[in-house]
Amino acid sequence: MEETTNTSKNQRIPVGEYIFTVDGSPEKREVAGGKGSFRLWKLKYFNFDRGVEVIGSVLFFGNSPGYHEILMAVGGVEVSSEDVKWDDESVNGKKFSATITHEKNEKTGRVQEIFSNVKALAKNEF
Repeated sequence: MEETTNTSKNQRIPVGEYIFTVDGSPEKREVAGGKGSFRLWKLKYFNFDRGVEVIGSVLFFGNSPGYHEILMAVGGVEVSSEDVKWDDESVNGKKFSATITHEKNEKTGRVQEIFSNVKALAKNEF
């Protein structure tokens, strides 16, 4: 049977429309060399095109595209246009919808996932 295999070191969520559910607390990790940090989010996501639910991990840096909107969707409070106050221990089970696209990062030259059209969902939605 013919298939497509992603051979990059970073498995990306395929382009499409999704419902995401946060699975646990996002783990804070330091970048090698101590030059900052990122969060590793474990997400369950439902793809409407394929009709399946998948569990995967996504890395978010503070400036990752769509991250501000995701933090707001899971209960964060906007402190300024650049800052969101949120509690990593209160996001487990929170749901949001988003569109995933892939774009080349001009700085790194790598293709990255872009989260857009992010909307908060109630726990009983979907």
